[in-house]
Amino acid sequence: METRQMTKITITWQLLEQGIPKSHIAKHLRVFRWTIIRWSQAIQEHGDLQDFLDHYQQAKTGSR
Repeated sequence: METRQMTKITITWQLLEQGIPKSHIAKHLRVFRWTIIRWSQAIQEHGDLQDFLDHYQQAKTGSR
């Protein structure tokens, strides 16, 4: 499941860089538009996609 989410995040970033509207990306990936917005903001806060993916993966593997 996690790999699928990370793939969606990567696709999201690639499409955003191409100028595709967030609403179109959300519809294509079957996620909420707000999810696309959050991912986009988080990637920008981390500096680049790979840093965000590393953080995302570590956050998902921690204890709850």
